[in-house]
Amino acid sequence: MTKDVKKLLEQVLTFTFIIFSFYIWKTYFHDLWWMFFVLLIIAGTLPSMILSFVPTKKTNKKTNRKSTTNKKKPSTAKKQTVTGNCNDRKSIDNLLTCDLKKLSGDDFEKLCYLYFKAHYKEVEQTKRTKDKGVDIIFKDKDGFKVAVQVKHRYVSKNNVTVREINELNGARRNHRCQKALFITSAGYTRDALRLADEQHIKTYGYEWVENKILKWRMKEAKRRKLI
Repeated sequence: MTKDVKKLLEQVLTFTFIIFSFYIWKTYFHDLWWMFFVLLIIAGTLPSMILSFVPTKKTNKKTNRKSTTNKKKPSTAKKQTVTGNCNDRKSIDNLLTCDLKKLSGDDFEKLCYLYFKAHYKEVEQTKRTKDKGVDIIFKDKDGFKVAVQVKHRYVSKNNVTVREINELNGARRNHRCQKALFITSAGYTRDALRLADEQHIKTYGYEWVENKILKWRMKEAKRRKLI
């Protein structure tokens, strides 16, 4: 007998014994009020005493839960798969699916360009010039021109230095941009961060790339049914 059935049977027997106790008291002991309470106590405890001798079967709920969780684990996480050739710079699909460490510097710059193009208006990639300070220019929501420098250093993990911050600051003036921001897949030196703060240049490192660029890329790849 299972635990649930046993509990239900105990309730039924208790109710039946109470009715039967009331009948006995009214028939034989209606003048003795204390006997009514004695019979109620007996009616309440007797079913559990009787059913205690009946063995209870164990259920397999715990084992079933384990088996269901094991089945669900493989399907919970969808890994970002690589499709096609990562070196094919002409394919946007490859940029949306290729592993970050396999992207070249130009590929990462193009990926950042696609991200800004999806969020802002008047976004353009600059031509290769001698100053090498600005890779992307866009207009923000307030109408200001923003100069963007991109450095892909996820594999080498070389931090951005003071020299590169100065390059961006000088190049944004040449492009007549009111604002500037630096994006890298690595990090920054302390001096570079201090100089960027003095020159009012926003600095974005790998955490920002992961939370913004890569999350957007994943959504875009799913929207295009690439993964």
